[in-house]
Parts: sequence; structure tokens; C-alpha cells
Amino acid sequence: QLESELLLLQSKIAQEKEEFNKELEKTKEDLCNAKCLNKKLKLENETVRQKYEQVLEEQQLWTIERDEIVAKSEELSFLLKKKLKSLENLVMKKKRLEKKNENLEVSLLNIKKSYAEQLASLEQDLKAENKTRVICQWKLLYLAMQRELFFSVEENRNRKVNERIEAGKKRHAELLAEIEHLEEEIFQSENQFKVLSEEASKKEN
Repeated sequence: QLESELLLLQSKIAQEKEEFNKELEKTKEDLCNAKCLNKKLKLENETVRQKYEQVLEEQQLWTIERDEIVAKSEELSFLLKKKLKSLENLVMKKKRLEKKNENLEVSLLNIKKSYAEQLASLEQDLKAENKTRVICQWKLLYLAMQRELFFSVEENRNRKVNERIEAGKKRHAELLAEIEHLEEEIFQSENQFKVLSEEASKKEN
């Protein structure tokens, strides 16, 4: 009976050992699978971490870009408001200029009308003035002819007087020459008479 129990115990131990070995093999297999899974999870974790860092970096870049876009949007909004204000001022200025242009057109029409009336009046005055000018020109021409005739007569008269004066001067010069010649002859005669008188006086003595 003891041997039977011993055999039974050995059989049980062998069975338990076999089960333990199976369990050990399974545990080793599970451990190997766990290691592979852990390695796989580490790789996936690294991939996820890299993706997270990439997403975080992209998010930071997006945040910076968003802030820049917001700043540019605010700047553009300010510029747009400024442009709209300038446009509003330009519209008001355009309206004022259009109103001023309308007033200028009315003034221009009035000025044209006034100038047309003045031009018509000036044309009438010009026609009358042309008639008067023609008459004056004829009068001036007549006076010029009379003046030319008068100066021609005066010129002839002056020429004759000058000729007479020149002839008188020439005759005067000739008379002066004759007088000088006569005076010289008289002086010579007086000298001869004086000499003859002295000779006669000497002879009487």
C-alpha cells in the first residue's frame, strides 16, 4: 500500500511537474510575447511621442501663425478703417467738387452769355470804328499829301534862298578880294606918291 501511495504520489508529482513545465513554457512564451509586445509598444510609444512632438511643434507654429494672422488682420482692419475714412472724405470732397463744378458751369454759361453780348456790342463798335478809321485814314492821307506838297514848296523856296545866300557869300568874297586888291593898290599908290613927294621936295630945296 505504501508503494502504491508512493507510486501514486510520484505519478502525481510527475504530472504536476509536467503541468508546471507546461505552465513554465507557457509563462516563458507569455514573457517572450510580453517582451515583444513591450518592444512593439515602446516603438509605438516612440512613434506616438514623435508624432505628439510633431503635432505640438505644428500646434506651436500654427499658434504663431495664428497670432501673426490675427495681428495682420487687426492691422488690415485698422488700415481698412483708415481707407474707408479716406474714401468717405474723398466722396465728400467729390460731392463738394461736383457742386462747385455745377456752380462754375452756371457761372461759365453766364460769362459766355455776357461775353457774347459784349462781343456783339464790340462788333458793332468795331464796324463804326472801322468806318471812322477809314475816314481818318483818308484824312491822314490827304493831310500827308498836303504836307508833302507844302514841304516840297518850302524845300524849293529854301533851296532858292540858300542858292541866293551862297551866291551872295560868293559875291561878298569876291568883293572882299577886290577891296583887298584895291587897298593894296591904294597903299602902293600912296607909297609912290609919298616917294614922289619926297623927291620933289628934295629937288625944290
